[in-house]
Amino acid sequence: MTFPKILVLLALAGLLVACGKETTSTGRSSERNPFRFGVSPDANGTVTRETDLIPAGSTPAMSMYVPPAGTQVRTVWKDLANNAEMGEQVKLTGSEGFVAFQQPLSEGSYRVDIYYKSPEAKQWQTAGSHAFKVGKKT
Repeated sequence: MTFPKILVLLALAGLLVACGKETTSTGRSSERNPFRFGVSPDANGTVTRETDLIPAGSTPAMSMYVPPAGTQVRTVWKDLANNAEMGEQVKLTGSEGFVAFQQPLSEGSYRVDIYYKSPEAKQWQTAGSHAFKVGKKT
């Protein structure tokens, strides 16, 4: 392989790595999959410790990017053992599409269902769900 071909390959590899992350104007880094779930949100609300096992006494937290700005994001927190709704929140995404949620819950098994509605949409769209546990691992 000649030297120019090696340089081209290295440049392409660098470009692919750079495309995997995007830094916003506030310095936040958003991966291709910007959803984070766990505990310990920072001052901006970004989850800093991802986990599906939330220690007892800690508050489950979730942060994500949902462009465009002004999109409504709705979360419905459900207790799986009792098939009961534990809380619902609706928030607007910020100027960069960022939104964060926290929901205090006692020990148990839960699922959070996530929906979104862009500014021009009339109906909620399902974004997905995330199952997790609060308390000790069994």
